[in-house]
Amino acid sequence: SNCSERCGTGQQKIQHKCMKIMKDATQTPVLSRYCRQELSAPIRLAKCEGACDGVRWRYGSWSECTKTCGGGDQSRLAMCEDREGKVQASNCENMARVTSRPCGERDCPQWSAGQWSQCSVTCGQGLRHRPYSCHQAGKTISSNFCDSGSVPEHEVECSTDACSAWITGEWTPCLSDCGEGV
Repeated sequence: SNCSERCGTGQQKIQHKCMKIMKDATQTPVLSRYCRQELSAPIRLAKCEGACDGVRWRYGSWSECTKTCGGGDQSRLAMCEDREGKVQASNCENMARVTSRPCGERDCPQWSAGQWSQCSVTCGQGLRHRPYSCHQAGKTISSNFCDSGSVPEHEVECSTDACSAWITGEWTPCLSDCGEGV
């Protein structure tokens, strides 16, 4: 008979008849009891392997990418099935199963900063500035695309030599009561 499983390990019934072989090599069926007198009965069931025709991986939808840039992964479920529904995954072992793939491989937006300016004052405490912008793939893009928590330092205090200045104090009393004095 056919294998009890269309795919994978099953059982198969084996039909057998007791035959008498004549001197001229012809065969004639006889009652089973004549064979049992000289031979043990053969097995009636044997293991068999179903051919797994039409077995394939059926895939679910891809998940969202784990990252939008800088390299992430996507995954999906796979079920081994035949034409009429599910079967055991072991029946698909010899077929490639693709359940993950890379995604989000474009470069992530990044901040870049220019050169620092001169100190804003020539003496005392002042500020230095530098320009900064958000870039992706060599192009300047809106700063909304870059991480606002990692904006590069772009303003720092600076100090130069102390400023020189005349300081005037209180007037001293005049040395003369009348006329010009010092």
